[in-house]
Amino acid sequence: MQLISKSYNVAAQFVLRCLPFFCFLAVFAQPACLSAQCKLSPEALTLLRNSERATRTSTVDSDSLIFAYIMVEDGADVELFNQYGVSTNVQAGNFITAQMPVNVLHQVAELPFVRYIQLARTPRTQLDKAHQATQMTRVQAGELGEQAYTGEGIVIGVIDAGFDYSHPAFSDPATGKLRISRVWEQSATGTPPAGFTYGAEFKTADEILASGGDIKYNSHGSHVACIAAGSHVGNEWYGVAPDAELVLVGMSAATPNNVNISDALAYIYNYAESVGKPCVINMSLGAPMGPHDGTSPFDQIADALQGKGRLLVGSAGNSGAQKLHISRTFSSAEDEPLQTMFDFKEKPDANNAGGEVDIWGSVGMQFQLSLHVFNYATGKFEQSSESILVGEDVSRTTTFELTKSSKGTITVQSEVNPINGKPHAMLTLGVTSLRYKYAVALVVTPLSAGRVDAWADNDYLLFTNNALEGWQDGDTECTIGEIGGTGKKLVTVGAYTTRTEYTQMGSGVVETIAETLGDKSSFSAAGPTVDGRLKPEISAPGAYIISALSSHDVSSTAVPRAASVIVGDKEYYYGYMQGTSMAAPYVTGLAALLLQADAQLSPADFKKVLVGTAMQDDFTGTLSQGNPIWGFGKVNAYEALRQVINTLDMESVTSTSRPVIHRNGDEVKILFSKAVGDVTLTILDTSGRIITRTVTSANRGEEINFSFADLPAGIYILSLRTNDDYFSVKVSK
Repeated sequence: MQLISKSYNVAAQFVLRCLPFFCFLAVFAQPACLSAQCKLSPEALTLLRNSERATRTSTVDSDSLIFAYIMVEDGADVELFNQYGVSTNVQAGNFITAQMPVNVLHQVAELPFVRYIQLARTPRTQLDKAHQATQMTRVQAGELGEQAYTGEGIVIGVIDAGFDYSHPAFSDPATGKLRISRVWEQSATGTPPAGFTYGAEFKTADEILASGGDIKYNSHGSHVACIAAGSHVGNEWYGVAPDAELVLVGMSAATPNNVNISDALAYIYNYAESVGKPCVINMSLGAPMGPHDGTSPFDQIADALQGKGRLLVGSAGNSGAQKLHISRTFSSAEDEPLQTMFDFKEKPDANNAGGEVDIWGSVGMQFQLSLHVFNYATGKFEQSSESILVGEDVSRTTTFELTKSSKGTITVQSEVNPINGKPHAMLTLGVTSLRYKYAVALVVTPLSAGRVDAWADNDYLLFTNNALEGWQDGDTECTIGEIGGTGKKLVTVGAYTTRTEYTQMGSGVVETIAETLGDKSSFSAAGPTVDGRLKPEISAPGAYIISALSSHDVSSTAVPRAASVIVGDKEYYYGYMQGTSMAAPYVTGLAALLLQADAQLSPADFKKVLVGTAMQDDFTGTLSQGNPIWGFGKVNAYEALRQVINTLDMESVTSTSRPVIHRNGDEVKILFSKAVGDVTLTILDTSGRIITRTVTSANRGEEINFSFADLPAGIYILSLRTNDDYFSVKVSK
């Protein structure tokens, strides 16, 4: 597996940075294609072409292993793939996740039952005050110690990187037992999980702890997993579902990709099914490229895998302030072209040449692309390409060389995508120099009515108009990422701010972050999807969040530390991070609590509950229809759980279901998850003297309220007795 990751990474870097520079004036243009080429995605064609060139220079082996989605006809005999060294992992509908040598791409594409091969894409990784903001304490009753809903009996899966399995956040604080039941390290060498062909699975606590963690330069996975399900180890930075069972998948360290993530989804759901438990999976991941309409292979597989008791939560992405999107709806071929310029994040040179732009049109439309070297000081084109037709049912590869006031190449791959029928072009830029006051420009000319959307990669490129009239600036709409943001069944989570000040452990210096308390975090990406669905559906705390750091992370000192705990002779840290990566696991943890109440909760019902109970305030405004920034507002854990409890069939509520207790200042509310008949609520002081006693009755979903406002400061005992249960907790005032 190390060879797989390394070789694919080399090939990918080669594509972006090390292409031989061919002719800008279309010395290589392929107006038609072989049948196999029509079945290969633009990324696959680019990788194939350049790995063949690399073979001649001994830079990259043509038999390097890659990951891909293969779209097949109904009833396809996938056993035939074995003849070509293709390993298949997950099949959902017409899509298969696979691993294969680069040099068999053409042969596999020529198989009559293969419809399309989509190369894998690389995703990006994207607690205390947050609990109060979401009313999570009303669910957990952390101050009172009675945790009626804590994720017990639920599997939470986390797909990420940067895990520390030994962190006390992932063990039972009472027994020391590890709460992580399974680990799949996708880039490790060892025995893969049953049904998969790569990585190493660890099944026992000894195996998991012996591994220690997946990588040594990241704490992202530990931070995310602790927000969702960190144990209550004597501090206030525990997770939303601290009693849930954990299954962790460490993505490939060198080149994580969406195919691996699809495999991880199936692996986690399969495990949960094998132990008879409901499951929710967190993906604090995203990528800017893709159709953004739910038709990608990843989204279709993810939708197929979800169902009752199988939920999925993703992060919206952190590109909310980046002008990486541009769009135009053309009423006819007579409309003025869309023209924009590329805004390079760094001055192009041989060390950072690269960048990608993904362009998608409406089904059935055609348009032309042209590229230019443009002097925006004089308003003149210095060099222009030929026009490239997009929308013919062929695949084209066109490569241009920049020779005037710039150097480098731009390669355009175009197709009509067989998965969704949309005209599609991918631009790969290898610009190594660009003179001052010059820009590389893109012009899109309609040949029919329809909508065109384009996304820049946000690593190298954004869009700009350089303040010129007639040129279109980039925008921050539809910046929500693929993987965590565009699927039809998953819940997508945006971020808002619950902390603007922090003090690094041991410093005593109060630092501030440039966000507004209670408002949407500036980085949180916006929807909607291209097909008009509202994304995100909900927002949760994402800045600045305290959670676990990995003790294996050699770069963890770059993360502001908040506190530590000592277990044995080892010190473990909690630190501050921000991002929609931190917001998603809050909702993942809540999903576990809702599944604890209703094990058959469906993705549609989960969304309905979140939307119907969302909090709205002066920052969100009134959101009767939602909006693409907030969704329907801020997540409300208490009301979400209350709604699920109220919609349960009476038979599904167990006799051991205890009420949910919440304290907010001097006010205490007790929410009953089942009808309990007579209830006696008694408040006593520490000497046992009764201060007050109330006898009432309670049905499912009803509350008993009590106020400590008129009592003097001190310690009190809250005692609750029903027909079949009794418990008491301490309350300080």
